[in-house]
This record gives sequence, structure tokens and C-alpha cells, in this order.
Amino acid sequence: YEQYGFKVVVNTEYEKGLSTSIKIGAQHIQSNHHIMVFLGDMPLIKKESYQSIVTQFEEHNHAVCRPIYLAKDNAFTPGHPAIFAHELKPLLMQLEGDQGAQPLIKSLPVHTFKLTDIGIVKDIDLLRMQKFHIQNAYIK
Repeated sequence: YEQYGFKVVVNTEYEKGLSTSIKIGAQHIQSNHHIMVFLGDMPLIKKESYQSIVTQFEEHNHAVCRPIYLAKDNAFTPGHPAIFAHELKPLLMQLEGDQGAQPLIKSLPVHTFKLTDIGIVKDIDLLRMQKFHIQNAYIK
């Protein structure tokens, strides 16, 4: 990962919740760098979606930028990853528990924009559950 500019850090306190992963990542970010929070169980996000998220963040003056999944029925679902302006690092460092950055996102103006990439809302656990239900439907 280092050849791509990433540094891997290990969260030894992961049992205390998602907030600990965000905080340990933020600790290793330079003070003037913005923070994109990726969820490790969402590997299906398209490269173009990441590029769109960064572009949207750069073009709009909001502290937080987050994609919204636009389904075929025009329903919206908040997606991932989100980008946080570097000025929010102190607030990210105060997060607690397993809600991740949701409390912070709910308390700030957020720039949202539509993407049709289902990868921004599908995690591995959800895919496993769907596969399990599909397999069991054929067994009955």
C-alpha cells in the first residue's frame, strides 16, 4: 500500500467500536490533510465513485462530503466513504463507540450528491446475508 501513498495502521482497540478506527487513522494524518473514512467491509465501490467523491469535496465548500445512492426507484440511501475537512480532526478525535462518525455527520452541514454505484451502500455482511437467503430459498 505504501507505493500508493497509503500507510497501514493497526487498531488494537477495535473492540471498543468503529470510532477507535477513525481516531487511530486520524492520528496518523498530517494536520493539513483532509480525512476520507473508508469502511473495510465495502470493497465493491468503483474507482470512479472515489474520484467523484474527491471532486465533489474539492468543488464545494462544506466540512463533510458524502455520496447518496440513487436506486432505480429514485429512493436515496446515504453512502460511503465520507470526506471530512482537516479542521474537523479534533471533533473526529472525540468520537466514541460503534456509531462511527454518524453523530458528527448529523451535526454539521454535509454536501451530498447522487451516485448510482450500489457499492457505496453494499457491504460484505449484507451481501453474505443476501446470498444466504437466496441459497435457502432454493433449498425449501
